[in-house]
Amino acid sequence: MASKQEYYTSEAINTWTIDDTTWRGNTFTPGTLGDGSFEVSSVKVFQQSAQAAAVGDTLTAAIYATSGGKPTGDALSTGTTEVLSTGSRTYEITMSTATLASGTQYALVFYLDVADDIVIEGDASDGYAGGTFIESANAGTDWTIQATWEIQFEVWGNPFPLEKYVTKRLVYFSGDKVYHGTDLDNITEFTDAASDISTANKISAFEA
Repeated sequence: MASKQEYYTSEAINTWTIDDTTWRGNTFTPGTLGDGSFEVSSVKVFQQSAQAAAVGDTLTAAIYATSGGKPTGDALSTGTTEVLSTGSRTYEITMSTATLASGTQYALVFYLDVADDIVIEGDASDGYAGGTFIESANAGTDWTIQATWEIQFEVWGNPFPLEKYVTKRLVYFSGDKVYHGTDLDNITEFTDAASDISTANKISAFEA
């Protein structure tokens, strides 16, 4: 089940417009607040207001890899939704599948398909440790980092389960010695000196 992985929310509100050429967003790092690596499922952004002409426009969210804290390359994941009203609301945007790695910084970017504006919320408190505010005035060609700003956002996804590995090894008894290995050509003696075993404890063996 998807859960909230990385996010930033705040009571102190600043606002910024986005449109088809003015793109804004935030970098984020899986594992800062969430479970670590995960498969993204959706994102949320918080609209304070919108021009009447923007209602019905397409709002796009895109996740990029980063270089130097700025988006780079093609989008790793994208999603769209329709602008529904001129008032305050939260948009949850379903994203295409992408795996986001723990400790790696990504960029979450929002923009419209036309020149109408919507206003998104954030603040200037530098409150999220895993990234910062980014903006482009030319539809993603060039980017500026605003180190003390954040937009309000949420990234949701499915965390990866802990991997379980089973390794089979040979155990070989000879007199008062015990050996182990992956096969008969790669056998190592268990020794007390190497802290493999404690000779103070009795060893019992049985055939399963």
